[in-house]
Amino acid sequence: MAAKKNAEKLEDTKEGATHEKAESKTTEQEEQARAQRQRDERVIQTLRAYKQESESARTGRMAKNRENFDAYNGYQDWTYKQEGQSTEFLPKISGAVEQFVAFAKRGLIQFGDWFSVETPSDYPLSAASVQRLLKFHLENIYDGPNQTTNVAIRITDALKSACLESLFLLKINARLDDREQKFGIDPKLQLQIDLVRNEDYNTDPTGRGLYTVHTVERDLHETKEMAENGAYDVDAVMAIQADFAKVQEAEDLAQRTNQNAPTRASVRKRIQIDELWGTALYDGNVIGKNILATVANDQHLIRKMTENPFWHGEDPFVAAPLIRVPHCVWHKALMDDAVALNLATNEFFNLILDGGL
Repeated sequence: MAAKKNAEKLEDTKEGATHEKAESKTTEQEEQARAQRQRDERVIQTLRAYKQESESARTGRMAKNRENFDAYNGYQDWTYKQEGQSTEFLPKISGAVEQFVAFAKRGLIQFGDWFSVETPSDYPLSAASVQRLLKFHLENIYDGPNQTTNVAIRITDALKSACLESLFLLKINARLDDREQKFGIDPKLQLQIDLVRNEDYNTDPTGRGLYTVHTVERDLHETKEMAENGAYDVDAVMAIQADFAKVQEAEDLAQRTNQNAPTRASVRKRIQIDELWGTALYDGNVIGKNILATVANDQHLIRKMTENPFWHGEDPFVAAPLIRVPHCVWHKALMDDAVALNLATNEFFNLILDGGL
């Protein structure tokens, strides 16, 4: 009997220890999950704060960019004119920009090879082979599904932006081209050089290079494909789709209850993607150094903080001004001063027309 009781006590002790261990493990997992949620929320708050800081510091530059683009596109405020008065716009800015860009493009394509390659003596490929390989990739840059472009067009478009928006901006990356996989051909790397709008590029306004935030718009289906390929968190992307469903339900309810007719949701769902590159700070402390994180629609962390994926450890952006201004982040556009002269010339030209008529 005593032996039996001792065996029962031993069994109860084992069960109790197992139960405590399971509870401890569960508590530890819950604590880790809570800490992860807290980190994710802090990353989202940090990205929002960075964007707000950068956008507030460049309001004047953005206003000047809009004025420059209006002049390039031939727009001027004529609301003060009376009916019948001339409102002609002389295309000085657009002509100057096109001439400048054509001069730069001619230097890339007119005289054959515009770059050379040097290789170490023990390199498996010759310098000529590497040069031909680079030329092939530079002539076949990804430009959307089943479309390609070349580096000359990309550079000239970036130069137009630099003339009007102050910064020459490109984002350099690579992607897997699997279009021929259905024919049994393995996917191959394809160079991707994206033109970045200055208004979508937020960087540290102090000039210390703490962070860069790039904003881009993508379709929901494209984001889901990237999540399936491992770029984004699948659960977070599905949460975005659920948000779209809630918006659709709200619109349907408003229509059924005879409220104001809402704008119908498009079958094309578009998402705002914010990428954070650099150092993430929260309350003055570093929570991530040289990281990449992605937030969708300002609330879903679809890519958690990860180490910078590039071997060089830098962000993928090429940002350079045509006219440098000391101690400045946004510098100066080539056409900043010329736009005002074009607008003044328009006024004189229209006065001459009105006087002659």
